[in-house]
Amino acid sequence: MGLTRTALLALVLAALVVPARALAYRTAAAEFGFSTPMSRPSPVVQFAVYGAGSAGPSEDAILAALEQAAAAWTSPCVPIEPMILGSAASEPSSFDGLSSIVVITSGWEARGYPTNQAAVAEMRYLEVPGSLQIADADLYLNADTIDWTATDAPELRAVFSHELGHILVGLVHPCSLDGLRAPLCTDIDRAGSIMHPEYLAGAWTPHEDDLAGACALVIEVPCETVECASTEYCVDGECVAADMCSDGTTCAGGVCALAGPGAGMCTIEGGLGARCMSGADCSTRLCLTVPREERRYCTRACGVDAECADGEACRMVDGAQVCGPPPPSACSAHPARRSLLPLALFALVLVIRGYRRTS
Repeated sequence: MGLTRTALLALVLAALVVPARALAYRTAAAEFGFSTPMSRPSPVVQFAVYGAGSAGPSEDAILAALEQAAAAWTSPCVPIEPMILGSAASEPSSFDGLSSIVVITSGWEARGYPTNQAAVAEMRYLEVPGSLQIADADLYLNADTIDWTATDAPELRAVFSHELGHILVGLVHPCSLDGLRAPLCTDIDRAGSIMHPEYLAGAWTPHEDDLAGACALVIEVPCETVECASTEYCVDGECVAADMCSDGTTCAGGVCALAGPGAGMCTIEGGLGARCMSGADCSTRLCLTVPREERRYCTRACGVDAECADGEACRMVDGAQVCGPPPPSACSAHPARRSLLPLALFALVLVIRGYRRTS
């Protein structure tokens, strides 16, 4: 397709699910015509729910089904760490470091989705050296034209198990209902993979082929998970000697870290503590603003304070849980948004007929 290394791709994947006869798994890389594998920049995937309550499943029901679906994708060869945070403070935005579950109670058709489609995963990818990387993912749940209290409503955990195949590991449908983007689905195919585009009641456990696709995922070992001494910093997962540097000055090892575990030491551009303007400048896709100190630097996602450097705390900032100064400093996160869009942008919208009642 002639994409550059920094090309951004977007993919909208309609729901739904099944299992029994093995189908050859397909990834988003294959969908875009790449021979490269799928990858993730970090094993940690943070989830939150937005818009639950007024209609559709309750937040508790969504979180319970999400936890079940995430557990179903657990495999020894896939070191993914789903982190379920609860409610999101705002609607999702591109590259915000958070996978939001958004309940849509009106305007589903206006978004261009069929009325019988239960959910949609909106995926964004970056082409990086050697792989196609999952850069951002959000899930939209149809509570507008589908009554989730009806006796023939789709099972929530089955819907989420299918969508997490897209979001966690970058799988796409192994066959298509029109035969244009993939081999044409047949009746027997419908019993072969949880990633099949049609829903099948009670099918929510990934089968052998689905898990084979998950195991093909490349999980990068980001430097924020590597423990280095105070006189070292991390490059490609390895600790190397760090030169001392004054605040904001460049140095032989790269740039000066303003905060984080290597504060005052040299780090690579985009590394933890490096200056940034948005998440596009950071390897973690998260740029933190500390207004009182008039600085922006790359930070990382976290679950507890112990995962952050001395002097930092794990805090909720703009809907994402990140390492930053402890309260009362007011912070805001700047995910990778518009700064990436001037790059070559490719949108591929898959209009899959999705959910068909079969029970």
